[in-house]
Amino acid sequence: MDGGIFGELIVVLALAVGIILLFRRLKLPGVLGFIIAGMLAGPHALGWVEKVETVELLAELGVIFLLFVIGMEFSLTKLASIGVTVFVGGSLQALLTIALVAGVGMLLGLSAPAAVFIGFLVTLSSTAIVLRILQEKGKMDAPFGRISAAILIFQDILVVPMMLVTPMLAGKSSDIGGDLLRLLGKMIVLLVGVYVGGRFAVPRLLRVVSKGRNKELFIITIVVLCFAAAWATQALGLSLALGAFFAGLIISGTDQAYHATGIVQPFHELFMSFFFVSIGMLVDPALFATHPFIVVGLTALVVVVKTLAAFLAVWVLRHPVNTALKCGIALFQVGEFAFVLAIAGINDGLLTHAHHQLFLAVSILTMALTPFALAQSDGIARKVFTVF
Repeated sequence: MDGGIFGELIVVLALAVGIILLFRRLKLPGVLGFIIAGMLAGPHALGWVEKVETVELLAELGVIFLLFVIGMEFSLTKLASIGVTVFVGGSLQALLTIALVAGVGMLLGLSAPAAVFIGFLVTLSSTAIVLRILQEKGKMDAPFGRISAAILIFQDILVVPMMLVTPMLAGKSSDIGGDLLRLLGKMIVLLVGVYVGGRFAVPRLLRVVSKGRNKELFIITIVVLCFAAAWATQALGLSLALGAFFAGLIISGTDQAYHATGIVQPFHELFMSFFFVSIGMLVDPALFATHPFIVVGLTALVVVVKTLAAFLAVWVLRHPVNTALKCGIALFQVGEFAFVLAIAGINDGLLTHAHHQLFLAVSILTMALTPFALAQSDGIARKVFTVF
């Protein structure tokens, strides 16, 4: 399409606006509208966008801002108060999901490393969709809302070791023990940096900057902190997004946290739209028509497995079964970080192009089902307990 990258972005975003307005009437998440816009405008459909790489670069910024905002919403104090749920519940949910998915994958003929990697992908739920729905419905402070949010945060952190373990699964590591020790050392360095920055450096810097009441200076400082932290973690061989998350976590403990959140939120919303558009561009819409029963069957399997795994993880922590089931319903979709991890799997040979297309199709359907399931979660819980 003529007009360069700006023309392409304008067309895609205009298409997304129309789709999202329609989706609002249908009570579907806006995230899904961006994915559909990418599918239609991408190379597999209308072919309006040729420079997909540029959109992917903007999408990477979206992931950074997403984790930055999440970090600012979860202060160190708040994170510590739900620590058991974060680490125990999150670990149980992840281990159960990976084990169940890997078992099914090997029964379907996948190799053990590929099956475990797909377990990694399916484990990750959508922070962007679930937290937004919980906020809109005023359920963030409900027991299942707090627990679901805690597990989502754990999953967002978990994606980093998953990305580091992926080359090992692919057989590209000659010294697994040494690699794990190096990873542990990097995480210790990172946590020390977070403690020092959160306790001493960043609060003082933001106090000095905010005294001048210069809005431009404050914006630049916040953005620099976000990207500097992301760059630092990348230099350690970790994820850009992890650095952004810890930068947000540090800022959340300062007096300027509320002001900083208001500044970053518009950037976050804009670049996240590019992220979901770029995911849509990877999907071949023909797959839904050529293999509908496979796509629907795998979607149902993912929904059941993830609901069961999250239910058991929360129930083991001695929460009421009603709360545990609602958490399972909230977390059954496949999330945005799974898309990021899938690219690493393709590069390392753990995910074929055909399996990637199936994974994307199933993920989109689980995302589409989420708002309806959450809206009916009370009724679903009642019916389940009536039957059993």
